[in-house]
Amino acid sequence: MADMTKTTETWPAAISRAEEYFPAYTPPGGLLALILTVIAERDSVAVSEVSLATIRYELDDPAVLHEILNDHCPPQPDPSDTDWYFTAPKWPQDHTASVPVQQRRAWAMANAQGPETYPRWIPESHRPIEYADAHVESFYHRSVDVLSSTVDEPLLAECGGIAPMSTVAITGGAYDGACGRVHGPVWGRDDDARAVTTPASYKVSYEHQSVLIPAELVRPST
Repeated sequence: MADMTKTTETWPAAISRAEEYFPAYTPPGGLLALILTVIAERDSVAVSEVSLATIRYELDDPAVLHEILNDHCPPQPDPSDTDWYFTAPKWPQDHTASVPVQQRRAWAMANAQGPETYPRWIPESHRPIEYADAHVESFYHRSVDVLSSTVDEPLLAECGGIAPMSTVAITGGAYDGACGRVHGPVWGRDDDARAVTTPASYKVSYEHQSVLIPAELVRPST
């Protein structure tokens, strides 16, 4: 469980930085604020010092990330009315709530539980959020995928990688000579630094299929 003394100091900075990319009350915005908080506390660094490569590393294994955040945002033993999902449409921006409550709301939003989300994820009983029921599939597709794509853009620009939707030529291997369109990178990982490095390969659309091509065999098509 998180040290709430540290969390109280870190959370406002995490919200502020997350909002450089998304409104904090959206699924990817709340997710980014939570990731920034967890990394800053784990590595004993300021939120401003958390690199995009480190954020992308955590996003690279959504199942593990889901477990980490589920542990970071445990349910309140005796929820009060202020902890119920329908009390604040813009959860992390409700500064009248305590930091733990704001974080639980952000986590619920990242799992598509709460206001402005698809109604079938909202508990019929209007009970406080049950984190055991956090919807992993929605977490992957509504939060992780969107945030990953957003973080990929500046990382690819920084390392000279190929941007998604670029037309490319494949220069070797089983698909030598073919042309396709990049869907996204598969990042190399530095497990010691807990950061991504450069693209190891690219997901390329070719003849109605998605194929994984080593980065050295993919070049922009002219």
